[in-house]
Amino acid sequence: MNPPSSILIAGAGFLGTQLAELLAEAGCHAYTLRRSPTPLQASTAPASTPTRIHPIQADLLEPSTLADLPATIDAVVFAASADRSNPDAYQNTYLSAQSNLAHALLRSGRELQRWIFVSSTRVYGFSDGRWVGESTPPHIRDRLAETLLRAEEFTHALPWPTCVVRSAGIYGPGRNRLLDQCLRQERPLPPPGVYTNRIHRDDCARALLHLLHLPMADLPPTILAADRDPAESRTFLTWIYQQLGRTPPDLGPADRPRGGNKRCRSDLLLQTGFQFHYPSYRDGYPALIQSVLSTPPADS
Repeated sequence: MNPPSSILIAGAGFLGTQLAELLAEAGCHAYTLRRSPTPLQASTAPASTPTRIHPIQADLLEPSTLADLPATIDAVVFAASADRSNPDAYQNTYLSAQSNLAHALLRSGRELQRWIFVSSTRVYGFSDGRWVGESTPPHIRDRLAETLLRAEEFTHALPWPTCVVRSAGIYGPGRNRLLDQCLRQERPLPPPGVYTNRIHRDDCARALLHLLHLPMADLPPTILAADRDPAESRTFLTWIYQQLGRTPPDLGPADRPRGGNKRCRSDLLLQTGFQFHYPSYRDGYPALIQSVLSTPPADS
């Protein structure tokens, strides 16, 4: 069977927009579903590729807007992300919205080649810095992680081939909150023994493209998307401050992360043949730091 060539990206935001561009470059058609479609950000893609990106204006929480999705769609990447970290937002984004889209496609009798759901490593709510991988049972410590796990279970119950991608924290161009805080020396160093798991947006989008094109027999039901350097947060932030030419503030240690404290393995992703462009934050952040340093202050 040929890989999917007409992919619906549900929730084409920071990650989904990049995936759409990669799909277009690969010769696929990408249908980018958003409540309010906007033009793609500036891209290095060839001028011929935007014709393969087709914006769809629809609301995943309004089933009536999902009734006439293109008949050519043969795969779905559900990449919507909650705009707030509260139970209602997670319920709406990961369960209700995913359910509405799946049932709309089921009612139209679609036969999809695969359905990929972008979840989060938040389902590993351990607090002791242990290593986790696909075989590690989830450890639920709050309602947000509980909702994500229920959404994963919904994904696996669908009648099509499915894959849950548990993504680490996604960083990349335009997501500068942490760098801006460090520039203003407002981000305290966390205590030792607390780890951060990250993945560059471009690598996360490339991983999704990779999974869309994997032979069906090689598609794992669940896979972690995290870079190869689950660094101690204190080391990571100290490095960021050094690159910015700033000194960490003496504000006392930062609070421990609400999403848990663990180190994520991406061995399985590598075993499928994927290669990182940014295997460490030391590879992914320099361009972002240079961009922030070269941008004049807003009040200048």
